[in-house]
Amino acid sequence: MYMLYPLYDRSGVDDDDYAIAMARRAKEAKKRATPNCEIHICDMCSGGDAVLAEIEELVKQVDGKCAVRPSGCLGYCNVGPNAVLVERGSRRLDPLNVHTRILSLEKSAMVVEHATGVLPALEGD
Repeated sequence: MYMLYPLYDRSGVDDDDYAIAMARRAKEAKKRATPNCEIHICDMCSGGDAVLAEIEELVKQVDGKCAVRPSGCLGYCNVGPNAVLVERGSRRLDPLNVHTRILSLEKSAMVVEHATGVLPALEGD
């Protein structure tokens, strides 16, 4: 009686090229999916929810690779609503990335410009 076994290529030829190509594809896919930055917006401040929705729409408008996330208290309650920009790979909070008193559409646009490098077009421009 003969037993049938599946045949596997065990020669090792082209295995490294395939592995390298797959690793490169995975890295490129991760780069596309991973945002360059994150904007954390305090949703505990009055007006924080409106600012969150406004900044999400502005980021979509400029097609920026930036994630917009609600956050708990950021520690700037007396000058809220506020947002903190966290760039990919940074380990510390840079005071230049803290935006406070986001009380207008223009201020929200400035936050998006700082995060993405593109100033969104506002209505009436």
